[in-house]
Amino acid sequence: MSGIPNPPIVLIDESKALNDKFYLILNEVVKTYPPANSNPDRKSRFDSSQTNTALYATNMQNLTNLQNEYFLYKNKVVSASQTMLQIVADTDKQINIIENKNKVLSIQLDNLKDSSYSAEGLFDDTQITRTEMLISNFIFFGIICGGGFMYYKSVKA
Repeated sequence: MSGIPNPPIVLIDESKALNDKFYLILNEVVKTYPPANSNPDRKSRFDSSQTNTALYATNMQNLTNLQNEYFLYKNKVVSASQTMLQIVADTDKQINIIENKNKVLSIQLDNLKDSSYSAEGLFDDTQITRTEMLISNFIFFGIICGGGFMYYKSVKA
């Protein structure tokens, strides 16, 4: 999840904030619409520094700005979705590669279990070990004979 630009929880929080902001601005537009149509040049009772028409125009501008924020939010959601889809696709590729390697290794293991190569290897190892023991016994026999001969010479003299 490290490659995701905006984690889903951040996007959900931003969605809730935009939704709340929308209803607040919409409430202001609904409040200022009737006075703006009936008494456009009169000072507004909601904001005495502006006329009803100006306050309504300000609220409509806030609604337009919120629409722009929604478009930016939509772009973030699309970007995060594409990034997550790419991560999932890459993970799927890696899983398929590992599964293919696993199949090859399983086949090789089954072939090794069924083949006589393991028995031949064990037989070769046994032959080598017996040959080594035979040679070491000849050497040991030579040492014992040499030692016996030396003892015999030292006793005779």
